Amino acid sequence: KVLVLWKTRLPNAEFSGRSIVHLSSQSGLVTNLQIEQVKVNGVPVIDSLGTALATLRSASRSASTSIFDSLNSATGRSGTGNPLFDGILSGLQDVVDAVEALPSEKEGSDLGSPLFVLPETLWKNTTSFVDDNENTDDCLPIPIDAYKRKTPLAGSELFVEYALVQKSLQNFAKNTLYRLAGVTKSDETSETIRSIFSTEAEFIAKDKDGDEITLLRGGGKIADFYRSLSVLRGASGGDWRVSDIGTDMVKRQLIVKWDSQTPFKVEGQDAFTFEEPSLMSMSSRLPLNSDGDIEEIVSRCLECMGYFSLDGSDESFIPLKVNRIESLQLTVAGARVDSEWAKSFVSAALRTGVVGIPDPTITELLRTLTAPKQNVKTSPKKVATKSQGMPP
Repeated sequence: KVLVLWKTRLPNAEFSGRSIVHLSSQSGLVTNLQIEQVKVNGVPVIDSLGTALATLRSASRSASTSIFDSLNSATGRSGTGNPLFDGILSGLQDVVDAVEALPSEKEGSDLGSPLFVLPETLWKNTTSFVDDNENTDDCLPIPIDAYKRKTPLAGSELFVEYALVQKSLQNFAKNTLYRLAGVTKSDETSETIRSIFSTEAEFIAKDKDGDEITLLRGGGKIADFYRSLSVLRGASGGDWRVSDIGTDMVKRQLIVKWDSQTPFKVEGQDAFTFEEPSLMSMSSRLPLNSDGDIEEIVSRCLECMGYFSLDGSDESFIPLKVNRIESLQLTVAGARVDSEWAKSFVSAALRTGVVGIPDPTITELLRTLTAPKQNVKTSPKKVATKSQGMPP
């Protein structure tokens, strides 16, 4: 629910009121608009407004459609024979004329109104909000961007960032992982794969002392590496599957466990970290209250519905790019891979991508891990003994 305190001015009157907007938890669309209070020049008219609307509905059912045609005529004052209805129509026409006569320039009132957090139990007696950035939980209402909680509230800047991270992690797990592995039916190109990574992305591992070793730097090289792995997997008839996925919203991180059973067993665990959102420079995001006037905000809402809706959204849409990949674990045929082996393998895989033929180094690297260890058996040494003659 959203409590709306609103106000508008006409040439000879000021209208103000309180409304409650009910939003769908699934689509986010308005399901009900409840008018709590209406004042004209400070005088409550909510009861009169209800009676007038009921009379208007009743009269409109029995009136001829020519009544509405008369409103579009030059005079707009044709009589209907119903004095009450004529008075209502005349009043509505006066309001329309007054609104059309207002200046067309966009003023500050066209901008989005500030949002506050206030418990529903306090709504009844609330007549105004105080925009005080120093408000805390003990001093209500609180500006929405100053209200801190684990999951940000919709409408705040933190929620816009949260939505970008959540959608990036979700769609990467559901769609992009399989594109990188080359196990989807979609035709991937170098450009589509490179668009997944930031320009300064890096692929790292850690040595036995826990120090970071940079395997690759640059989104282009990382994309080429994954393309090469896809080629190798296809040439060898290998499989690939995800066994587990973990997420960390704070770190913008997706931790993926995967394995392959053919041509030999490979198990890995990688952490994909996404870039930090930059709201002012991103176009594909939810609107902010500071984006501009109402028309611009509504336009952005309509544009983003296909990306951020809960149902039927575009799963290939990843607003944030991958900025870092860390190889947490890699075993081949049960043997744990160290950072030096990983560096050699990455270099050989990139060479494979250039020529399209598996680099001989890869075969040799795999042999060092998969070849059975030779156990050399030694026979016990025989102790030479001196023959002893028979006594004479």
